[in-house]
Amino acid sequence: MKLGKHSECQDLLVEIKPMNQRDPYTIKYLVFIYTAFGQNEEATKLLEAVQTIHSERDDLGEQLFFSYVREGKLLKQQNQGLHLYKIHTKDIYAQWAVESMYLISLSLRFETKILDIAYLLLLKLMKEPNFEIDGKFIRLYLKVLTKQGKYKEALDFIDMKS
Repeated sequence: MKLGKHSECQDLLVEIKPMNQRDPYTIKYLVFIYTAFGQNEEATKLLEAVQTIHSERDDLGEQLFFSYVREGKLLKQQNQGLHLYKIHTKDIYAQWAVESMYLISLSLRFETKILDIAYLLLLKLMKEPNFEIDGKFIRLYLKVLTKQGKYKEALDFIDMKS
């Protein structure tokens, strides 16, 4: 690929893809190459197929999440974030899911249910003993509260944190 032999690289991709769907390292390189060629759909298909085999690997799950981000598939990225959070219980995955919910709500006319779920997930995160509230979380929480029209709660949260 670096030598500019794109057609040969494409031929190799077609040949290698079916043979190495169990090797996570080969999968990562295939995804990298598909993405470099702008073939995001192929990368996503490969990662979706591999997810069933390597569901315990959060690195492949993260790649699938970002593949959905590249394609603009908000509902799938929300579900992937929730899936990663359920399996690996890392707070960042829940935040990814909530951010996806917020983005979905921007395009919906009646977004109350999805924002209610996002709000409850954020409250759950805040109650976890090891959870550290950082700037990204604060911005996300305030965006959800503002979108819900909970301005007083947003101001109370800001006062509490300052």
